[in-house]
Amino acid sequence: MRVLITGSSRGIGKAIAEKFLREGHTVIGFDICPGMIDNDKFYHYNVDIRDKESFPEIEEVDILII
Repeated sequence: MRVLITGSSRGIGKAIAEKFLREGHTVIGFDICPGMIDNDKFYHYNVDIRDKESFPEIEEVDILII
């Protein structure tokens, strides 16, 4: 599955991202801070979720965690 997680640089968001990665899923992280996860299946984007215009184009996701 493809999972999009906001706030993935630290705290609960990072822990959730790491859990999905351990299970073999592809994780896309959105955060205003730099990404702190080193994994081939993790794609980090520095964006402010309040500014939809700054979102990158990504393929469809199966799970969205805000």
